[in-house]
Amino acid sequence: MTGLGLVLVLSVLAVHTSFSQNVTDCSPCSCQPDPAGGTNVDCSGLGLTALPTNLPNDTVSLGFKYNNLTTLHLDELCKLRLLETVDLSKNKISSIRGSFRCFEYLEFHLSNNSLETLDRKTFGSSLTRLKQAFLFNNPWKCDCHLLWLKLDMQKYKNKFPPKEVRCQSPERLKGKLLKYVSPEDFTCPFPLWGKILIGVTCGLPLVGIGIVLAFRWKRKTEEKKRKPVFIKDGCVPTAKSLILEWTFAEGYNPRSCVIYITGGIVKTITVPNEQCMDGIWILEVTEGIACNTEYTVRVSGGSETDQGPSSDTICLVTVNPGVHVVGQHEEHTEYQRNFWIIGHEDDQSRIEKLCKALEKHHDLTGGTEYRDFAGGDSVFDNLDNAISTSKIVIVVLSNNTKGDWVKYQIQTVRHCLLGSDKEVDGSQRLIPIRLTCCRIPHCLRTLTTLDVWNKYFWRNLLAAFNKDTCNDDNSTAENIPLVQNNE
Repeated sequence: MTGLGLVLVLSVLAVHTSFSQNVTDCSPCSCQPDPAGGTNVDCSGLGLTALPTNLPNDTVSLGFKYNNLTTLHLDELCKLRLLETVDLSKNKISSIRGSFRCFEYLEFHLSNNSLETLDRKTFGSSLTRLKQAFLFNNPWKCDCHLLWLKLDMQKYKNKFPPKEVRCQSPERLKGKLLKYVSPEDFTCPFPLWGKILIGVTCGLPLVGIGIVLAFRWKRKTEEKKRKPVFIKDGCVPTAKSLILEWTFAEGYNPRSCVIYITGGIVKTITVPNEQCMDGIWILEVTEGIACNTEYTVRVSGGSETDQGPSSDTICLVTVNPGVHVVGQHEEHTEYQRNFWIIGHEDDQSRIEKLCKALEKHHDLTGGTEYRDFAGGDSVFDNLDNAISTSKIVIVVLSNNTKGDWVKYQIQTVRHCLLGSDKEVDGSQRLIPIRLTCCRIPHCLRTLTTLDVWNKYFWRNLLAAFNKDTCNDDNSTAENIPLVQNNE
């Protein structure tokens, strides 16, 4: 009898010792044996921020409510193979790491936390093996990342308790039940990296296009800089020569230029840099030039073997020879000048150019207000004297032809030379010349106006000074097929 009592006492002590050991291992949580086997662990309300590391391996129920857990690491629970219920409600969980795949028929409480989204990998295919998942009272963000949960909740309705899950954001879905939100409404704003990727994808071609355009613009700018431009007021045909003037953009001056002339002749001339003065290239071509003949001319910078861009082509028609100079075979010897030019002061430079061309290249005598008005006399007396002593009065018209003084000059010339719309003296002429495509004053509209851009301008202008025509010695050269270069 004594031996049997001793065995019973030892058995009770062993059980008590084992239970005491289990309670110690659960600290700071409390552990109680489950009637069906295993251990129930309760860690609620302890303010814990992490799961205890000493949970019994035979834990079947874990209570962890009213704590401060923010991140749940599921891998820490995977060792609890007998786990059936986990209550993590009323914590501060905002993210879950790991997967539920290591659990079988688990009841999981995640209500009243701070979850906004769940990665599909968290539940994955294990949702079919979960008993229930409590997800209500979380600030769910119903966007494209949570669409899978919406679809799985429809598919596995028994896995989610009757208490509904609601959206907290975006604002347009706030308070709506997840099950009533249309799948089309689970959208995401385009991510920054996507915008950057699209920007880069679209931007690279644009950058390439920009580089190409910039290169072309630079090349065109360089070509424009290298492209010569004829100075039209300086390109003057005479009876036996062509006087040509051209220039380049500021800062560019080639070592030589090549002139191409076609018409009665075909001629290529290389012009050295010595022909350039103050940025203006000047060339007089006499060889092979005939009177009353049309020539086309263009120029390029460089040499015949290394040419730059070509200028626009100009057309010049040589004039008839034998212009009469005042005093030679002239009946009206009272004229001191062949011509007088009047116009607006803003056209002074072009007026001076025209005057010098007539004097230098056609041996005529002329004058302008800015150069030849006598000092001390009134401008009215000077004007009257200039009109009366000049055979031809040229009126230069442009868009600048405005103001009282220029209008007075035109009216005075018109009255002195063409009173009552008839010539007072047939030996004098009034010739209007347009520098630009401008309106012609009413008092001059009965007269033929010459335009400086007309290829026959110089021939028609000089015809007013000369009635002769080409003689046999100055006949037009035989036409030759037009080419750009000499063989």
